[in-house]
Parts: sequence; structure tokens; C-alpha cells
Amino acid sequence: MAKTIGFFEIACQDGTTLRQFYRKLFDWQFEPRDRNGYSQIEAETEPGVAGALHEERHGPIETLIYVEVPDLEKALAAAEELGGKTIVPPTEAAGERRIAQFEDPEGNIIGLVQG
Repeated sequence: MAKTIGFFEIACQDGTTLRQFYRKLFDWQFEPRDRNGYSQIEAETEPGVAGALHEERHGPIETLIYVEVPDLEKALAAAEELGGKTIVPPTEAAGERRIAQFEDPEGNIIGLVQG
């Protein structure tokens, strides 16, 4: 069975400016989640994919998709067998979800969210 995208994350250096940009562009609202610069995107429409904006002042600026899987450990093991590399092992994200990340053989970072 094909897996669906369960979450996305937009990274930025200036969260204030980017939140204002997306408020005006898509009418998105943001709810701060933690001191690490994460804001949950509160879109008014259903259904949709949950998202967050993340202030990353010292790392790469990228947009990540998170694919929903039933078991993070099994998905990471399968990715590694196929030539991928675990970047972020299974961890709690803002106390709500378990996530992980891997790098595919071409260097793309893909997130996993347990669902």
C-alpha cells in the first residue's frame, strides 16, 4: 500500500517575515509550539496535510515532507537497506508525534511521521 504525506515543514531564517508572507498569501495562521522556533500552521480548510514553520538560523533552509508510516524503526531500516542513511532517529516532536528523518541515495532529506 502506498504511503501518504502526513506532514510538511518549511524552514526559514526569519520566522516573523515568513509567517507574515504566508498569512497574506494563503491566510494561514500560526500557533507557536516551542522555544526552538516551531509554529504549527493553522489552516481553515479540511482535509489537508498538517504543517509547521521552523526557524533554523544556523542550518540549511529547506522544505521537508514527512511520509506517514506505521513503524518508524522498520521504515528507517528499509531505507538503509536500499541505500539511505538515518539522519534523525525516532524522536518525540512537540510531545504530539514521533518523527524521524533519512537521507535518500541522492542526498534528499525525507521525514517520517508515525501514524
